[in-house]
Amino acid sequence: MKILHLQNTYLKNQGEKMESIENAIQIITKLIEKTEISEEENRELIHIYFNDEEVKKIVEIFAEKANLSLYESPSENYICIIPRSVRSIYAYTKDDIYKRYGLEKNSYMLFMFYTFCILHIFNDLQEISVKVDKVYEIAEEYINKIKTDLSKENINQKYNWNFEGLIKIWDEMKEISRSDLTKERSSIHNKIGMLKKTINILSEEKIIEYIGESINAIKMTEKTHAIIFELSKNDTYLTLKKYFEERD
Repeated sequence: MKILHLQNTYLKNQGEKMESIENAIQIITKLIEKTEISEEENRELIHIYFNDEEVKKIVEIFAEKANLSLYESPSENYICIIPRSVRSIYAYTKDDIYKRYGLEKNSYMLFMFYTFCILHIFNDLQEISVKVDKVYEIAEEYINKIKTDLSKENINQKYNWNFEGLIKIWDEMKEISRSDLTKERSSIHNKIGMLKKTINILSEEKIIEYIGESINAIKMTEKTHAIIFELSKNDTYLTLKKYFEERD
């Protein structure tokens, strides 16, 4: 009788372990496919993740082995994964960006600069939403600051970042009237179009989103918080942040 009880207990434990493994696989599969899971879209998986320690442990091990950062919202209604990188502003390498979004060397650098400006507004200036023309205004302000400093000293060497390269690309990029900002389409051939393309890429990756039906203002998402959390380990972001803070 005792042996039968032990056997039943063992089988029950094994069954629970298999269920946890299957649930963890579901969560991992969804994270690989979508990079995020929210309570709004999948209440069941979120509930399992935050209430089953075995499942959570398996997902955490997967993230660690895959060199991913696993972000959990404090309110326990959202999780996402972000590839760990100290060079790229966020999830993707240059090659990833080139392939996914049709960028090339020059447009990629401007994309990274605009991405920095947007995340800097949300993180360091502590805004939760911003108009697109304000992002462009801040980008212009930063460009002018760089130009002024380059005329005085070798900030490339001081900060170990290619500020001259950014200015060269900016100056060669076609200028569009500010009055056309709201109607200008996504493009890699002019400054405002490149800002729109950057915002569209970040929006597609759910790092930011447009406010309602408007295409003239953007706001933070749950994933923005995860990205900002990762910025504390990002070389490019920290270099630019240090430069602009020291020069203010």
